[in-house]
Amino acid sequence: MLDINAKLSHWSETYSQDSDSCQDIDAGQELTLSSADAGGGHYIILETTRWAIDAENIDAFAQMLKDFIKKAPADQS
Repeated sequence: MLDINAKLSHWSETYSQDSDSCQDIDAGQELTLSSADAGGGHYIILETTRWAIDAENIDAFAQMLKDFIKKAPADQS
């Protein structure tokens, strides 16, 4: 049997929403959240061309980020 000490070090999720009213074309919007761990703990990487939120949705957006990073596995070291 192989003794492999492996752990999840990176994953991503992509979210989508409709275009906002100021967008030139109706292409929708995508936001990709990735997590990586360079040894100091998991952190979030945000990638998007455009992702718009209203002021009243800022707390919900922050909660979405918190929920995403909670999926990081506990450090096994």
